[in-house]
Amino acid sequence: MNKKTGKHNYVAGTVGSYGAYLADGNEYRGDYELSELEYLAFHLPRLRQILAEKPDLIALETQPKLDEPLAVLNWLKENASDYPVYVSFTLKDATHISDGTTLEQAVSAVDKFEQVFAIGINCISPDLVAPALKEIGKYTFKPLVVYPNLGASYDPKIKQWREFKEKFDFNKLTKKWYQEGARLIGCCCTTGPTEIKQMIV
Repeated sequence: MNKKTGKHNYVAGTVGSYGAYLADGNEYRGDYELSELEYLAFHLPRLRQILAEKPDLIALETQPKLDEPLAVLNWLKENASDYPVYVSFTLKDATHISDGTTLEQAVSAVDKFEQVFAIGINCISPDLVAPALKEIGKYTFKPLVVYPNLGASYDPKIKQWREFKEKFDFNKLTKKWYQEGARLIGCCCTTGPTEIKQMIV
């Protein structure tokens, strides 16, 4: 507990996707195929370093595919089962993760792991959050997690976010997302102090 605020603070060891490593926007498409062993060969050096630091939880975030977090979850189940984990996907639309897998299939698969305590979405447009939370809530009773971007799209050629003019009221959105079952709520790429302040309700 933070002695100044009286609030509990937790440190998550975050594990992004192989798609993010490719640095071509693949974390929003999932256009790659690796075996479970290949996923583990990529992730385990960093994951072992994270676990050595003893974080409070593990965040498998910005996942555009299902087989990748499943590979890591299977390893964690056998080697670090005492760590709570949340899984958050990127989206193609409100009912599919980025590679086209249905949210029903993705959520149902990760929901089976006991150490997964929350499931959700991140780095997506705020427009997609409410309908996606409704869809996710059909397939799990676990708390939902969401931290969107500002609705911009990432241009992998210039390595920048394209300008997005629509404005969002994160104060109102946060309340709506909470009603839809979100309990871990935050901000992702292109957001900043303004949005974070709006979310503190």
